[in-house]
Amino acid sequence: MNQSPRSHINQRRWPRQPWRLALASAAALVVSLSAGPMATQPAAASSPAPPTPASLGRAAAPNTTMHISASAAAADLCAQVGAAAGFPKDNRLVTAVAVGLAESGCNPSAQGPNGPTAGCPNGSLDRGLWQINNCYHPEVSDACAYDAQCNANAAFRISNGGTNWHPWSTYNNGAYQAHLSEAQAAVDRLGSPQATRPAAVLDGSGVLRVFTNGTDGGMHQTYLDSAGWHDYNMGSAGPAGTPVAMLQNGTVRVHYRGQDGNQHELFMDSAGWHDWSLGTPMAGDPGGVLDASGTARFYYRGTDGGMHETFLDSAGWHDWNIGIPITN
Repeated sequence: MNQSPRSHINQRRWPRQPWRLALASAAALVVSLSAGPMATQPAAASSPAPPTPASLGRAAAPNTTMHISASAAAADLCAQVGAAAGFPKDNRLVTAVAVGLAESGCNPSAQGPNGPTAGCPNGSLDRGLWQINNCYHPEVSDACAYDAQCNANAAFRISNGGTNWHPWSTYNNGAYQAHLSEAQAAVDRLGSPQATRPAAVLDGSGVLRVFTNGTDGGMHQTYLDSAGWHDYNMGSAGPAGTPVAMLQNGTVRVHYRGQDGNQHELFMDSAGWHDWSLGTPMAGDPGGVLDASGTARFYYRGTDGGMHETFLDSAGWHDWNIGIPITN
């Protein structure tokens, strides 16, 4: 898919709390201890290399916790974008929210400067909700790191779907545990499944088809034919937002923001229904239209904050940032 380069977005950056700044001496100690046994010591058995850090933060003393004042709305933000990123609504999402609260107070603009560490001689910066470090994770741009949904998507990937939180300092020092109750409450407020509005379209044979999130959390289709109404689970995870549906040259196309945060398409052809990810991250729900030439065009807010257009022509699918910042 062709995409134009996405422009950098200036972010408002908040100073990190004082507890985030204890790094240089602790990092040097960690590096020296992890470099291997001293020459005078017997050779130790090899052990797996430590994971690449997601955030550095502070080295907490034993049996201490950090307390960040965070409102329920902040916890709800971490829960919402975490669920949309793909964290299942179980202990994995609860842990994700607790780590986010411990790392940043679930403030998408939070940042924490760090001094030099191994591999980052010029220092580094922890950024956004899950404090993704810019040196150890340069693949996460500033525009992504300070975007709530994009940061959650990165945390989902780095944590291997919520199964490995060791790259986060506040998980390793136990600070996240002070936020587990608050995190559980935020996850409970999400409900199940996520409420969305239906999308409806008439197919080429005049059958009315309606697409929505079912009570089982899957994408459902309800349709009306001569025998009456029918409803079934289409076998894919329900949308993380409201879908849009259209008929293009006899093909029904349904676009929606998936639970992985990417743009998905459901379409029907002579072989049946298909679902695939276009691979373009979304921060909002799409709208769509057929233009005068019959080209399907879909519009949405990207994780870079700009309005994006996805369209299909004879050469295939294309996606680009129109260059207009939008808020929904």
